[in-house]
Amino acid sequence: SYKSVQSGLKPTCTRESFAKHEIDKIEEVIKKHNELVQLEEERIGKLMERFENMKCSQGDGYKTCLFCNASFGFLKAKPFRCHMCQRNVCSKCKVETEKRQIVLPKILCRVCSEYREIWKKSNAWFFHAIPKYVIPPKLPKQLPKLKNSPVQKKPIERPNKVNSESF
Repeated sequence: SYKSVQSGLKPTCTRESFAKHEIDKIEEVIKKHNELVQLEEERIGKLMERFENMKCSQGDGYKTCLFCNASFGFLKAKPFRCHMCQRNVCSKCKVETEKRQIVLPKILCRVCSEYREIWKKSNAWFFHAIPKYVIPPKLPKQLPKLKNSPVQKKPIERPNKVNSESF
């Protein structure tokens, strides 16, 4: 314990003081914990990867929509200002929060909304920081194989060159 380390006392529990089945059980619990930590890091990594891919914007966020590049104007799309980043988005790309009648809804862009979701889903709101994460490796996409229809590659036949002398 902490007090025994502070006072210089040696811990009373050593590996030899446990039975074999107890050591096996402890190692099993530690292994299970490490697997759960790895799964959680990959889950948060997937959220962060999705967020990073979403950041690609097309418009400037002032005269055009940040995401779909729709231009704003009198007879065009109406701009809505994001509550967090202060950029403009159109009605298709906005996300409304707090849909109560008493309070006016806060409008967010999709990126800011996704960032809030990451804070909720990763428990970052509790730890005041986004936890450690690992972006899982991408698996190569394999084409589905059709049964009873082998795919054969045929060489591309190129037409013979026509000489001007042959006419």
